[in-house]
Amino acid sequence: MGGEKLLPISGGGADGGAFAFISKGWREVWDSASADLQQMRACADCELEHLVVSASVLAGHAGATAAAGGLPIAEVEFVRKWIQPKIMELQRQYSLMVHEGGWPPKAGASLRIDISGLRQSATPCGSQRH
Repeated sequence: MGGEKLLPISGGGADGGAFAFISKGWREVWDSASADLQQMRACADCELEHLVVSASVLAGHAGATAAAGGLPIAEVEFVRKWIQPKIMELQRQYSLMVHEGGWPPKAGASLRIDISGLRQSATPCGSQRH
């Protein structure tokens, strides 16, 4: 408390105060949010790859060496091929809805995600005993 310098609360502007976002234009906020989302996606992809590699190492699979060599991992490719397009479709539907100002989506619109591949690829606990 002794040597700390308290900054005044600002109402906005170029000083980057707590309410600076109010003075920004909508486009600037949108671009900033889009960049943040792209960064979060990249981090999520990296974390997913690390998770799969860790699981492979713990399970004793050889997939860890393939991941270390930069080769695609089957689980990551599954997410990228099947799940990511569905998420992108959800984002597209949501952004259309926000721009048009309508909620909920039109009565005939529906979006379904088939997770049967996940169920089929999952193995019950204890079925892979060595």
